[in-house]
Amino acid sequence: KTVINKSNFRAEELKDPDIVDNLNSMEVINYKLAELEKKIKEISGRTPKSLKDKLIQLKCKKNVLEESLGDTIDPPKYVVMMKNQLEHDKLLFQYFMQEKDEVNAALVKPRITYLMKEIKETEDYLKGKK
Repeated sequence: KTVINKSNFRAEELKDPDIVDNLNSMEVINYKLAELEKKIKEISGRTPKSLKDKLIQLKCKKNVLEESLGDTIDPPKYVVMMKNQLEHDKLLFQYFMQEKDEVNAALVKPRITYLMKEIKETEDYLKGKK
């Protein structure tokens, strides 16, 4: 069994695997946005600044990605981008499992599912276009 070295990851993502840099697909961003908005709705009183900041960062990332898709990022490039993120997320997930960090592993796991789904959909779309 391979031991995954902590040095494969940045300190920020080990603390919070959901840093915006790690959310690189529309499906994942939409999922995380919905999750965050739900969390914010459940808070009575003022929303903590950290959650507000994350919401703004996610919305910005989504806008940038939406504007780039089909324009500066064509579907084949997007698939490569998502596959790179998928490899990274799988490693990160394995690392958290190896460290018995179920909380962070649970944050990464759905991203893997959403990435695989979106990669497949984009590849199917590309096959259909040919």
